[in-house]
Amino acid sequence: MAPLRALGLLLLAAALLAPARAVVDWQWRVGRATNYGAAGDPWSIHVGSCGYYYLDPTVNKGWDVAAITDAAPDYKGSCGRCYEIACAPMHLTDGYGQGMDRNAACRDPGASVTVMVTDTCPCDYPANYYSNKRWCCGDYMHFDLSSWAFEKLGERKWGVMGVHYREVPCDHCPDRPAQLPPGVAPSAAVQDPPPGWAPSRDKRPWGKMCDGAQQGQPQQQQQGQGQGAGQGAGQGQGGGDVLSWANWSYRARGAWTEASSGGATASCTTLQGGGAARYNRGAGGALQGKRRLVLTVKLDGSGQVPDVTLALASTRKGQCRGVDLRSLGGQRSGGWAALSVPLNNFAWWAGGWQSDGADFGGCGGGGGIGGWDVDEVRLRNKWGGDQALCLADVRFE
Repeated sequence: MAPLRALGLLLLAAALLAPARAVVDWQWRVGRATNYGAAGDPWSIHVGSCGYYYLDPTVNKGWDVAAITDAAPDYKGSCGRCYEIACAPMHLTDGYGQGMDRNAACRDPGASVTVMVTDTCPCDYPANYYSNKRWCCGDYMHFDLSSWAFEKLGERKWGVMGVHYREVPCDHCPDRPAQLPPGVAPSAAVQDPPPGWAPSRDKRPWGKMCDGAQQGQPQQQQQGQGQGAGQGAGQGQGGGDVLSWANWSYRARGAWTEASSGGATASCTTLQGGGAARYNRGAGGALQGKRRLVLTVKLDGSGQVPDVTLALASTRKGQCRGVDLRSLGGQRSGGWAALSVPLNNFAWWAGGWQSDGADFGGCGGGGGIGGWDVDEVRLRNKWGGDQALCLADVRFE
């Protein structure tokens, strides 16, 4: 899309002279992102409102930069601030209320990129009125990412994606840095440096480069380490127990087991804000002839079912409609709840509660997800903070 920057000198002065923030809260939040600076307009990332001019690709955050909306409450003093951003499979809306399905937009929701703010996405920008009003006026926290950063998270063909974001120190690098896939090069040669350029002339505040991590399929983590959420036994084997599928969880801290009230072994983890427990079968067909999903979940400290969204998904085609886990009711015993949801409630056309009297026929969505396509179960934390999640007996019937 066209550059969304503000060029007024007063705006620039206000952004540069505002005091720096001393602390960050590390909380994940939901936002939205577009992109700029691709082939045909690559120089635009170097003329941002923060006045840094040419951005050297080998120092600070390289070309992983962003413009943020000036409608954000914390916009003042944002020049040189850093955010960690991950693509979030979701339905979202623009500033005019138009909905769009971006459940299939992410390369890997568990990978993220750290960007530095170098520009502004102004709400009031007459030269690009329609587009700026569409994205930059505060209905979401909005980032206009450099195409270099955007392509690490999803293909540019999507134009806009949902994101999880959090403010971070500029020396922070993600646990799983997103990288450009092989053969993807969104920046053109006209971004070569000016004559006589040296990296030491880069005007940005110091920021750590986050290169070197391997990009690929989500990796199973060992118990108690990193972001993995479970034991990973029988990965990809596709047995009746969903917990035996490959564990592709992200923003999940630690892993342990407990005995449920019925004596079954439960897999537990702590989901950070915006994190999700993801179980991937590696192939479709698990729902053929099935009518419902049953699971047992441990109640939280206040005696409630954890506040998470349960959804089915296809790795290739996107996500089905989510169901609020707390809406399922279920039978409670000994601090646990046995829940059941008819599969047709995951269909985007579901109106009201559906009975389980029919086999699952797919859920539709932008990718046309059929019954055979579903190969993943996702449980996403709806909070900005941590929630413990313990699951047992997760299966289709």
